[in-house]
Amino acid sequence: MIDPERIRELAALSDNFRKACVLKGAFSDQFLSAGDITKIFRAVSADEGRLSCLRAYTETAQRPDLQQKLFREPPETEDLETWGRSRFGGARFGIVLDRPPLENDAFEARLSEVLTGIYDTAGNAFGAAEPHIFIGDYGYSPFGAHHDQEVGRILHFHLGPGVKQMYIWDEEDYVAATGGTMACFDPGAILDKATRYDIGPGDIMVLPTEGFHVGYTPDFSIGFALCLMDADDGDTLRRAADQALAHALEDMETGSEPKAACQSGNGLQVTVDISRALWIEAARAASNLSLVPPPPPREALPPENSKLARLGRFPVVYREREDEAVLAGRGHSLELPPARSLAGLADRLNADEELTLAEMAALLTADFSEDAAEYIAAQLWAWHAVVPV
Repeated sequence: MIDPERIRELAALSDNFRKACVLKGAFSDQFLSAGDITKIFRAVSADEGRLSCLRAYTETAQRPDLQQKLFREPPETEDLETWGRSRFGGARFGIVLDRPPLENDAFEARLSEVLTGIYDTAGNAFGAAEPHIFIGDYGYSPFGAHHDQEVGRILHFHLGPGVKQMYIWDEEDYVAATGGTMACFDPGAILDKATRYDIGPGDIMVLPTEGFHVGYTPDFSIGFALCLMDADDGDTLRRAADQALAHALEDMETGSEPKAACQSGNGLQVTVDISRALWIEAARAASNLSLVPPPPPREALPPENSKLARLGRFPVVYREREDEAVLAGRGHSLELPPARSLAGLADRLNADEELTLAEMAALLTADFSEDAAEYIAAQLWAWHAVVPV
């Protein structure tokens, strides 16, 4: 687990997660185990549409052939080193899980504590929190020395057992060493210009928002990275939607012809729908603490009379605007009429009160029919917003 005080310490060392640093011994192996990784791997392999989440590498190249093999034959053991070597013929290997669906309530509950600690310390949530998992002894990162231009901040949680080395260059030194800003696939030749950090089991490293980096993994280890995307893109989109609405209203007032893209006559309605969609998306993101992707809905209901509570620190979000409301949990949502009972249910769940589905539905019958109330309560379960106590 990770003590919230260690998150605050990490923020102070890294200038609010902006500058490179390593916090030693920051978490225990109970935060994310090899068994958890195996469950996540198998969740990826359970859906053909998730093949792109998985990448396979040897020391010299990406291996689409082995990607298919790993996807078809996910691990059934927690000994991921032995399993990996058997799949790669004993060669050094690298496996990357990009933005995998976690589908692991226990780990996601622990992760929610970390995300809440990060956001509380940073003073705001990020636009997205993307998980990535690195497995193997692949030497230098398969992507070469590079700069993650689209990522706000990266936190690397090193599970080990091997020690990982991270090399960091500021842009001026990197350009001087390589002649440009493209990825360098021979990083060993420019290490004399880099700053080296050693990351051991239980350590957290913050990668800087500026500059270039490459990891070196000489011995088998597992790393979990959180890529925290700044919310600027979302803010820009909101401003763009507001400005488009203002332009559409101005066109109506002046009698100007609508632009070609809006000649269907419903250009204003499309703009209003964008604004509404952004409002709903903000509620969804808040309910999943910006973690992407959200868990896929589950189908089977819990045993009757099971006491349920929200998962970890993931909030149940209820918001109103004008004559409509949204109820969101774990990145999913329902659009509903405003209702005090919805607000009350969200408040009780966010206070970690334990309720059965029947008790939730009973609260909602103050504003909804019995069938509708039961449906809304069941959605909270299907979204993984509530779990058995």
